[in-house]
Amino acid sequence: MPILPRSRRWVLLPLVVLAVSGCDQPSANVPTAVPNVPSPTLPAPSTTPVAAASQPTATPAPPPATAPLAPPAPTDTVPPPATDTAVADTATPPRVATHARPTAVPTPPAAAVNMGDWKLYQGAWFNIQYPPDFAVQPLRPSLSAATGYDSARFRSPDGAVEFYVFSPQWSGDIAEIEPNLAAERVVEDTRRTRDSPGGKAAVHLHWVTVQAKDGSYTRAYYDEFDTSLNVRKAFGIKYKNQAAYNRYRDIYLAFKNSLVQFAD
Repeated sequence: MPILPRSRRWVLLPLVVLAVSGCDQPSANVPTAVPNVPSPTLPAPSTTPVAAASQPTATPAPPPATAPLAPPAPTDTVPPPATDTAVADTATPPRVATHARPTAVPTPPAAAVNMGDWKLYQGAWFNIQYPPDFAVQPLRPSLSAATGYDSARFRSPDGAVEFYVFSPQWSGDIAEIEPNLAAERVVEDTRRTRDSPGGKAAVHLHWVTVQAKDGSYTRAYYDEFDTSLNVRKAFGIKYKNQAAYNRYRDIYLAFKNSLVQFAD
């Protein structure tokens, strides 16, 4: 506040007193009390949220339909092969073993054969049974025995088939039944091996089928040679036609299974 000179202090004093004294008396035109005017009641704020006007409420989409689950596939069902030709054309073909026997139509099991009246042929180092009406032809004398033979043929009475057996004491050759390429052609020649008690892959198996060039017969033989034990055996059948083979097939299998080999 600025300080006034002393000559002016008394001039202002009455004015100050008048202003202060005037404030103690109520004015006639001003009411002494303010009437009690009730305050307007404001509505309570709503608790419901109000969406913004610029973003209308979106209707929720219904949940996607759930597809029924398929029943589990049985465990013993093999899925079908793919039919995509592009894959099939570019896929590497399966490897075939060189000495695997070709896949053939399954042969029905041999029927029971009555062998009660069969005869017993005694070779030098083996015995084998054959039908009583078959004719026997010994072929190769034994190289390790004073008497007896290592191989023989058995001919049916109608001449439709011939059976063959070779069973020496140890090893040997089967030159007497090998293909005669001057008069025969080979239609099957398959080789494979299997394990032996004397060594792994020691047994050599050989299937051969030949046909006469004039079509008069077909013959097939099986040769088994155990290189670890030096033991060999062979069987064969010669037949005029398929009908003859079918008629004597079960008899031939019984003939083969009746072989008994001797060592010493």
